[in-house]
Amino acid sequence: MGATAVRIALVTAALLCSTQALADDPVEEAKDRFDKGVALFKEGDYDAALVEFKAAFEIQPKNAVRYNVGICLFRLHRYAEAALELQVYLADGGSGITKERKAEVTAILDEIEAFVGTLSVKCDVKGAQLSIDDEPVTAWLLQVDVGEHKVEVKAKGYEPLVKKVEVPGGKAVSIAIDLVPAGKGASKASVTWGHAGSSRKKLPVAYFAAPAGVAGLLALTAIITGS
Repeated sequence: MGATAVRIALVTAALLCSTQALADDPVEEAKDRFDKGVALFKEGDYDAALVEFKAAFEIQPKNAVRYNVGICLFRLHRYAEAALELQVYLADGGSGITKERKAEVTAILDEIEAFVGTLSVKCDVKGAQLSIDDEPVTAWLLQVDVGEHKVEVKAKGYEPLVKKVEVPGGKAVSIAIDLVPAGKGASKASVTWGHAGSSRKKLPVAYFAAPAGVAGLLALTAIITGS
């Protein structure tokens, strides 16, 4: 075996040992994931950073990591998801969050409120199933990002209904669904609008990908560096 082959074998063995060591120590693996997330965030790769932060949280569910997850979602314009993470972060963090960090997160939540709305779907048919943007959900009252959303309601023995609904920022949109028995015609929907109120009054229980774009995002402070 040549010198190059020997070096490759040694490096491979070292990587395997390192991977096994991380797998055997969840605390170290969570820290490694978190550190990778911090590095990726600093490089502006928010999608990859989000994956690493979520992985770190899955291994070691520390509330502080929710801040990082929320900031990544905010930078990715996924506002409803960001609001959820940051609201839970504040609620669970309590006195462990500094005044400066609390003020920063509160300011971000204030900014987010303009880019999320409340969507309420009502249907009297027992067993009806709801999907938003092709994703099944169990909540019929939820926060979504500003923009157009596909609402689908179906139930066994009834004609399904699919409707595109535009949700303005800071508004509440209510959809009343009238499913029609199969073969009796087309199902119908009526839409009404109102004021959503503060997004902090009720935590969203489902959330969806946001449409692109908002100018003038807040200048965020450095993300936390401890796991």
